[in-house]
Amino acid sequence: MLRVEDLYVDRGSINVLHGVSIKVEKGSITCVIGPNGAGKTTLLLSIVGILPPRKGRNIFKGKDITFLPSYKRVEMGMSLVPEGRGLFQGKTVEENLLSGAFRKEARLKCRDNLDRVYSLFPILKERRKQLASSLSGGEQQMLAVARALMSNLDFLMLDEPSLGLAPIIVSKLYDTVKSIREEGVTVLVVEQNVHQILRVADFGYVLENGRIVHADPCDKLIEAPEIKSAYLGL
Repeated sequence: MLRVEDLYVDRGSINVLHGVSIKVEKGSITCVIGPNGAGKTTLLLSIVGILPPRKGRNIFKGKDITFLPSYKRVEMGMSLVPEGRGLFQGKTVEENLLSGAFRKEARLKCRDNLDRVYSLFPILKERRKQLASSLSGGEQQMLAVARALMSNLDFLMLDEPSLGLAPIIVSKLYDTVKSIREEGVTVLVVEQNVHQILRVADFGYVLENGRIVHADPCDKLIEAPEIKSAYLGL
């Protein structure tokens, strides 16, 4: 689904990514973990087209999208749920959801996709007439994911989806992510909740100081001594 090849990305005068390469298999949940400031968000912003690389390539569905505008990438079926969610707080839940159906293909399937996200997130159907600002943190994160699904995507990226959420809400959120994968959506997650994501994802990368330092199936990563000591407190 996605190949990132030897990516170098700057933010201002600072080189954040130093030759990062990752691969996301179709139908998988893939994660990128690492400390604050490692470059995880920068990686996602480059994939979605907000931060162009100084060097390297992004290949999506076999096509070089390295310098393709962001809206063209969305038209190809990718979407990013950013850290902080980016909701329209003064609009209702349903208005936020409908704002995600801006692709022509998504508009044609708007009602079906709305029914789909309401089945995945029943609480959003109950709250559909409420303002987004009135939702709890967990409900707002669900709304952000649901809005992305309204674009009729097949590749979903999540930036720190568990940030600020209670453990039970995080568990429910990731149960839904697994359901989304079962419907045919490939998922790439940047996450600091290492305990949770390594039990959900299929394959994981560890990003430190702008470089990939580990890459393995998550059942191996979770048992690696260096991962246990650095990220799991074991």
